[in-house]
Amino acid sequence: MAEIVRLRDIPGANYRDDELGVIHQKGLKELLEALTLGKKGQAYDLDSGRWPEMIGEAVTVGEMEWVITAASRENQITQESGEALQGNFMVVDFDLSNNSNEQVRLYPSSFSLLGSQGRRFEIISNMSRYVPSDRRPFSQLVAPGTNLTGRVIFEVESRASGFRLQLGDGRQFPQENGYVDLGS
Repeated sequence: MAEIVRLRDIPGANYRDDELGVIHQKGLKELLEALTLGKKGQAYDLDSGRWPEMIGEAVTVGEMEWVITAASRENQITQESGEALQGNFMVVDFDLSNNSNEQVRLYPSSFSLLGSQGRRFEIISNMSRYVPSDRRPFSQLVAPGTNLTGRVIFEVESRASGFRLQLGDGRQFPQENGYVDLGS
């Protein structure tokens, strides 16, 4: 039996009144495409059950509040000594507020970069050599009620695009995640 779905009944979905916001017998693929018209043109994240945030917007994960302040693709990153590394990188700057009543230490497992084709990119293993010492997120404890400004670097494939950053809840093995759409 065909079912009529009204887009205006889907939380966060956009629709145009002149289209009446109705999908008639179009099937699951079209319904999922309609859902991608949601919040600021981003795809709904089925894993977290949330719309991803944008750069500059706060995303709360557990008792951590993240704001991605910048994200850029780079073909070279440089150590403080001036030595350069060539490749394909995504450099992400962030601010983190620890709203819990416990100290938090960030781990590489707190971050994961997802490409549009489902590929997961990890933080480069020697990242601390390419991040200023005051922005290295894994060398500092974040006390309750304080903030951390940090940077992470991912190595990505040259053709990868449509990046979303997955952020953890401040635990070594995150139980909750939030997402930020980085574009590119």
